[in-house]
Amino acid sequence: MPLGAIGRIANGRSARETVEALARSTCLLQQRAYGDGANEVVTVGAYRSDGAVLWVDRGYWRIAPVPIDYGYLTLRWDVQRAAQRELFFEIWSGGSAGARGYLAIGITGESAAMTLHAAPGASQMFAQRLGGEDVLLTGRKLPERRWGFDSNCCLPGGREWLWHWTPAGYTLIGERQVRDSYYALNALLGAIDSGHAETASDVATRSAIAAAVAFFGPGRLWTYKPSPNASAQQQAELMRWSLLPGAEPIAAAAVRYEVARYEPAGQSAVITFERVGDGWLATDVRAGTLP
Repeated sequence: MPLGAIGRIANGRSARETVEALARSTCLLQQRAYGDGANEVVTVGAYRSDGAVLWVDRGYWRIAPVPIDYGYLTLRWDVQRAAQRELFFEIWSGGSAGARGYLAIGITGESAAMTLHAAPGASQMFAQRLGGEDVLLTGRKLPERRWGFDSNCCLPGGREWLWHWTPAGYTLIGERQVRDSYYALNALLGAIDSGHAETASDVATRSAIAAAVAFFGPGRLWTYKPSPNASAQQQAELMRWSLLPGAEPIAAAAVRYEVARYEPAGQSAVITFERVGDGWLATDVRAGTLP
């Protein structure tokens, strides 16, 4: 990353003027401007290992190299943490993988220090602040197993990372894979497709596995329809983690899916999922449809 050249281009220009000047480059850089006056920020770089961040200190531009993991940066928030100004960035893939990581920089005057670089090999990531010092990252980083709906649009997410801010940088408090009702459904149908339905024992009771195997014949594709409360329960499950601060989400309630073979077309069954322990299990399979 040519920091010196970028700094000379920014000299005497505002953030937006700097972005306009950099846009004339043939280096295939991506540049973005944020803020106004003393709060201006510029990010530069795309699809390479490193990029650059510029900020204003006492009327002068300062610049620092930052890892961008072959993506590009989007500013999520700009907040004050103790004596530091925090710039928190999303590392966007530029494609269907969505966000793939996060970067936080603590700025004090002309100095910048990286306080978080989370690139866990996940996709479809999202960040949210919980209270003043906790940040919850979610995304898709699934275990190796057969899935009933294995296209990019339909795989489950639910991987979570909880980070806690300290003056020395962020600390990872915990990581887990949420096993909500859709995760359990997808894993159950994938186990049936694999010919090894017993591998769904972590997402279905023994009786439900036997009933599903007996009901659904062989095939290639599935269709499904969720009960109206499925989405709310999936979102609530992300917050049912003992490490998270704040109030408990909505109470757990049974979720149902109407499932049928699409190719070849088959009869529909309603599969009931209930929350047992810290995850969801298929507990009942019977012929029928949802209203």
